Amino acid sequence: MGHLMTSIAISGATSMLGIATVNACIEHGINVIAIVRKNSQNISRMPKSNLINVIECNLDDLKAIKTDLKCDTFIHFAWSGANHEGRSNVDMQSHNIQYAIDAVELAHKMGCNKFIGAGSQAEYGPKYGDNADYSTENPNTAYGLAKRVAGKLTRMRCDQLDMIHVWTRIFSTFGYNDTPESMIMYAIRSMIDGSCGHYSNARQQWDYLFADDAGEMFYSLAQKAKKSTMVPIASGVHKALKDFIYDIRDTINPDAELTFEDNAEDLPGLSADITNLTNIIGDAKITPFKDGIKIILDKMRKSGDAL
Repeated sequence: MGHLMTSIAISGATSMLGIATVNACIEHGINVIAIVRKNSQNISRMPKSNLINVIECNLDDLKAIKTDLKCDTFIHFAWSGANHEGRSNVDMQSHNIQYAIDAVELAHKMGCNKFIGAGSQAEYGPKYGDNADYSTENPNTAYGLAKRVAGKLTRMRCDQLDMIHVWTRIFSTFGYNDTPESMIMYAIRSMIDGSCGHYSNARQQWDYLFADDAGEMFYSLAQKAKKSTMVPIASGVHKALKDFIYDIRDTINPDAELTFEDNAEDLPGLSADITNLTNIIGDAKITPFKDGIKIILDKMRKSGDAL
């Protein structure tokens, strides 16, 4: 049996996927160095555990962190302007490229032999049809282009520093800590309050991965990836987006009348091939979509968020 790591650093640790990965690590008894923004509004999400060391640091100060803490792997989630509005902000997105390189330098300083970056399906650009070709990259947003460049440059720097570089391309994730403007959270809240919501024609193929499963995947990649590679992060299960919306309806309010745009417009979709992921980590746990929605609902009710 190979060496099992004992410590992982995670930037952007209070994001939805950051928290999911922190939880996966501590469930496996792994020490976590959680790097969070100063005065983070989401610090209350951080689980209470003696395995967690929190470092408060903004993205533009990553390279200035002074710490004696050491770790085996650095997972870089932190990214400015990941919301819908920020994705077209060229200035903001260009800064993220340097921050990603700074994260590699910090990882090296902390003794890491592996760097895992959180890229995005946006690096491919829009893809249409059931059998979309993901062998080409043509990003059409500042966000997608910055992620692609960050992936290439961090790979180059990791090669120079003799570190393993794993660049992930995250497709579409959902979970309790999702942003309010996501389609999933919009649909859930609309169906709880009875307005049910209005949607695009929603005919495009889509792939949804539950955030807790994604967290487990990142933990597994940290343990098992042995060489530099690019890995899609997705469920590998795809169907029409409309069917996912009906699944939410059937789970929350089966009598709800949904309205969809009646047009022939082709919208870009998602259909990931997770062969490389399963080659590295084996068969991943994939929570059925409806079960994920039920978990979100349960957490909303317990927190009073669904009242």
